[in-house]
Amino acid sequence: MAVIKMKDISDALKKVFKQGNYFNVGTIHESADGAKVPLKLDFHESHGTQKLFALAGPIIDALSRGMTLFVDEIDSRLHPILTIELLKMFRTDESNKKNAQIIFTTHDSNLLSRRTDLLRRDQIWFTEKRPDESTDLYSLAEFGPRKDEALDINYLRGKYGAVPFLSGLSSLMDKKHG
Repeated sequence: MAVIKMKDISDALKKVFKQGNYFNVGTIHESADGAKVPLKLDFHESHGTQKLFALAGPIIDALSRGMTLFVDEIDSRLHPILTIELLKMFRTDESNKKNAQIIFTTHDSNLLSRRTDLLRRDQIWFTEKRPDESTDLYSLAEFGPRKDEALDINYLRGKYGAVPFLSGLSSLMDKKHG
């Protein structure tokens, strides 16, 4: 199994974008016999690879210019490890020399895990729909979690709110199939 480092991906993407090759992007794969096979991004590549290329330009731009990048559902279609590595690019002085920031939404509770040590408590915010259809926004820091608390598990258990209400789901299914 080949190990791909984020620096290698970043360097390759910088080269592609510096050449101005925004629209005719593809990748080269090696076949079983060692031949180089070009693959068109929009036809042959997975949705995850397509999303990585879609995010690459804005990420490189934000990091190189010290900007704030907003990404809705950053985890959508990306492998969890890749999502973590992309977010780490904003946490290290080596890749984020100009103090760029990323603000993102996600449903991936793995990003709350102590194993990733990715986010501080004050950087984690939740949204919860109110009965009047407005949205409440609040910080995890308001709950005063301990340093050793399993944030991911407690989130899924509903300790911090911001979880879907599923009580009406079974009755909806009964009506549809009844």
